[in-house]
Amino acid sequence: MGKETELKMQTQATAAMTSMIRGLIDEETAEDSEVNVANKKLLDPYSADIVKALQGLFNTALTAKYSPLQEEVLSTLSCFASVLDSAFAPHYGAFMPGLLSILDTTKYENQKDQELRASCIEVIGFILTSVKDQPEICHDDSIVIARKLIDTLVNGNLADSDPQITAITNCVSQIAVCLKDEFKQFLPTIVPALLKDA
Repeated sequence: MGKETELKMQTQATAAMTSMIRGLIDEETAEDSEVNVANKKLLDPYSADIVKALQGLFNTALTAKYSPLQEEVLSTLSCFASVLDSAFAPHYGAFMPGLLSILDTTKYENQKDQELRASCIEVIGFILTSVKDQPEICHDDSIVIARKLIDTLVNGNLADSDPQITAITNCVSQIAVCLKDEFKQFLPTIVPALLKDA
């Protein structure tokens, strides 16, 4: 089997996992509702295996620079972090370096790359939310990420249709929750940018 065929099969398998996990998210109810708590408990026994599989797939996708697999892994990570919420915190370090690598190395000159970066930014937001009550884990990364995202929003000449805009504004609000009072340092830069787009 060729490498590209294997990557395509891994992408399809990851998409199936995304669909399964997405089916456990009940967006109509509160995070602490009985349904969402029960769904989180359903995944708990498998979370270590899922994380191990996602780590392998994420590393493969990054090494091969195969964006379809990167996008599917990001979708799965987003759903998984959302379902597990604070229980995802132990896995923070397994994914944040790779996510930052995508932000640092992926340009946003075409729509495909913009969508990949937007997905990456969304995942970063969900993962930061999972550790929001553990500032010792996320503080330094939150500062670095806030600077990068705000710089992209303010100085990146993003087109109005760029999906990064929504992803950045959502992620910045999640960073604000992580940093609490320390987020004030970013207000003079971010508020005018947000008001301009309002």
